[in-house]
Amino acid sequence: ERLHGVYAPASLAVVLELRGLLVKFGQQLSSRPELVPHEYVRAFRSLQSEVPAEPAAAIVALVESELRRPIGELFARFDEQPCGAASIAQAHRARTPDGREVVVKVQLPHAAAHFAADLRGLRA
Repeated sequence: ERLHGVYAPASLAVVLELRGLLVKFGQQLSSRPELVPHEYVRAFRSLQSEVPAEPAAAIVALVESELRRPIGELFARFDEQPCGAASIAQAHRARTPDGREVVVKVQLPHAAAHFAADLRGLRA
């Protein structure tokens, strides 16, 4: 048990660093106490709702690049603090120029590459 207490948080740190499919895997493990020691369930439970967000500047740059317009033209307001972050995307509240409140879901910059690499690794 002592070693699980040491390695579970270390494993979580690796999952958060590598992201992608590992976050999804960790989320699943957090809900399966019959498969892994309790320390891992407890550590990985944070992946259900507390995946760290990407920096706002990177998200704004990505939205502007994808939509080929400055964020100020696209939205009257774009909240830099996400209202949710997950393994492959995060969501930001915004207001359109005509006043509608919306949520903008943005795929993380390297999500596709991470998942492709993860899948290649699984096939190996």
